[in-house]
Amino acid sequence: FLSRVRALLVERGIPDRNVRVAWAEWRDPDVTSSVRHLAALGCRRVIVVPAVSPLDTLGTRLDLEISVRQARVSEGVTVVTLPAWKDDPAVIEELRAQVQRAIAEAEGNG
Repeated sequence: FLSRVRALLVERGIPDRNVRVAWAEWRDPDVTSSVRHLAALGCRRVIVVPAVSPLDTLGTRLDLEISVRQARVSEGVTVVTLPAWKDDPAVIEELRAQVQRAIAEAEGNG
């Protein structure tokens, strides 16, 4: 899933080096070091997205904000943390389309 999200962002024009997958906990690279790295590359705007969390949790609302603050990037860098995607219509439509394709394939119509 994360590889697909990354590929779509690059496909839509975001430079490959500016798209990072980071982990909130237990894995590297973590959010703090990834935000620092993007700022060091010269990014003036960094958007942190809880891509694998469909619902708001303490991890997506509190821990991500703390990780971003711990990066301590310069004042010239704006970092925005997006909320979880919840029931965004685009997500629902994509899931609906995938379910329909899977059903069609299972029935031999795909």
